Amino acid sequence: MLSLAGYNFYIYTSAADMRMGINGLSGIVRNQMALDPLAKGIIYLFFNGRLTQVKMLGLCKCLHKSRILTCVRR
Repeated sequence: MLSLAGYNFYIYTSAADMRMGINGLSGIVRNQMALDPLAKGIIYLFFNGRLTQVKMLGLCKCLHKSRILTCVRR
């Protein structure tokens, strides 16, 4: 199980290109957010334009990607 207690989260508020890898997203953190992508205890979140995918950068210097599933009731 993954525990995220004790981490600080930074959300990139513009739509991110989900084709980017670790180097591209680290460049956004360093150049546009003016933060250190290798800082311990910080997780950076990037969403696509439709808010259906998220990438997390910062857990053990790894990149995690997930689809966000939504349930729409009619």
